[in-house]
Amino acid sequence: MKRLSLKFVVRCSRLWLGLGLLGIPLGGWSTHTPIHPIHVHAIHAKVSGSIKPPVRAKSPTSLSQGIRDVLQSVKSNPHIGIMIRSAQTNEVIFSQQASHLFTPASVLKLFTAVAALQYLGPHFRFSTQLLSDGHIHHEVLTGNLVIRFSGDPALTHHHIDELIGQLAALGVRRILGSVDIDNSVYGSVPYPPGWIWDDLSYSYAAPLSAIVLDSNKFSIHLIPASIAGQHPQLSSSVAPGIVQWINQAVTTATYQKKCPLTIYSDAHNHYRLSGCLNKNLGPQHRTLALRNPMPYAKWVIRTALQNNHIAYQGPIRIRASHSHATVLATHESVPLAKMLKRMLKKSDNLIANSLFKKLGASYYQQSGTWKNGADALKEILKPTRIAFKENLIDDGAGLSHYNLITPDQLTQLLYYAYHQPAIRAVLMETLPIAGKDGTLVGRMRLINHGEEVRAKTGSMSGVSTLAGYIYTRRHGVLIFAIMINQFVGKNRPFTHLEDRVCQWVAHY
Repeated sequence: MKRLSLKFVVRCSRLWLGLGLLGIPLGGWSTHTPIHPIHVHAIHAKVSGSIKPPVRAKSPTSLSQGIRDVLQSVKSNPHIGIMIRSAQTNEVIFSQQASHLFTPASVLKLFTAVAALQYLGPHFRFSTQLLSDGHIHHEVLTGNLVIRFSGDPALTHHHIDELIGQLAALGVRRILGSVDIDNSVYGSVPYPPGWIWDDLSYSYAAPLSAIVLDSNKFSIHLIPASIAGQHPQLSSSVAPGIVQWINQAVTTATYQKKCPLTIYSDAHNHYRLSGCLNKNLGPQHRTLALRNPMPYAKWVIRTALQNNHIAYQGPIRIRASHSHATVLATHESVPLAKMLKRMLKKSDNLIANSLFKKLGASYYQQSGTWKNGADALKEILKPTRIAFKENLIDDGAGLSHYNLITPDQLTQLLYYAYHQPAIRAVLMETLPIAGKDGTLVGRMRLINHGEEVRAKTGSMSGVSTLAGYIYTRRHGVLIFAIMINQFVGKNRPFTHLEDRVCQWVAHY
């Protein structure tokens, strides 16, 4: 017979004593134990590398103890905040540093999604239009043609070609006037406060104006040289002249840890490639942000005119359309509800930021900016009773390092959304599902049948967050937010921590 450890005996004694103090019969668990809020002080945690199925929690005390046990396994000293509340009653089940401010990363998209559903509605569509102040006669458009961009984050060059095709279907074969781009629906500042300069070359940090084409990104293809020391071959997916390259990278015979491949760019579409490319790795691909979308937009429009056999001479200008201009053709995006599916499941920053500016434009009836987008979001979400004066929101995607919110505010938002049937229906369809899809496809695969986690992830350097809904087997739906900041190194140990907490709560 194995000897029981002192630690095990002490824990059993404490549990036995606690049950007696709670008035629970010591012969078994009561099935009517009330849920009381548990407030936990800061814990210095340590993350273990493996995820083990938690033992089913029997009461709030064992739930909080289980979470404490998970947090006590953390090997570093990050800042951790957790809030868990009932979706039915709003009763707090567990709280640790829940009123502290944290950098949210992409869980901030939950605010953007709920505000957009509340104000714009699930059937909202972006509308890109062709307008003219002239008239069509004998296959000639006499007057100016204006393409009014709307900030549609899903707009592609194919859609522009289809728009111009609608113009051709009206019989137009020649334009006597100018071709103009109207990008006035959004302000001209492409980046919000708090974005890191190092990120701006990469697709997840694509700039945002009213002009969005092919997600304002492009791809490059790198082929190592056959001889070490030579430059790799570089090609891109955009037409010549849209971007300019300075290729300073070199091919190496072996991997060089101290010589990473880096790409820097400026607002004029100048890109510099430097560092080392190991020839043994073979061809490499990168997806980059198109820092200045305007040259590409002009190329797309001119190509669409040529494809549809419409003659035009002259430059393509930037000019707002007149109020008396006539709409000739329209392209509408997919409905907001469908757009949110990509935004939340794939954590699409461009969609989130465009919706953020669209809120400002629609709410205040003026060009959408980062500032009025934030102001509009806070006004729209006043029914949540969140104290927005006590947080900071600078973008719609969570990429700004200036953003600060609390776990308590996140769960307040999710509680409000849960009790708005139209919003809840869309959120439940668009949030990633643990172990099944989106950014949670490879996580929490040990969740049992009858238990489910639908949540939004967040990840940046030194930041890991998770917030959403947990469907428990015996206690209905619980709302949770886990926010972890101020750590060094990879995020994976902390996503494991989040997973273990969620699994423990799911078994509750």
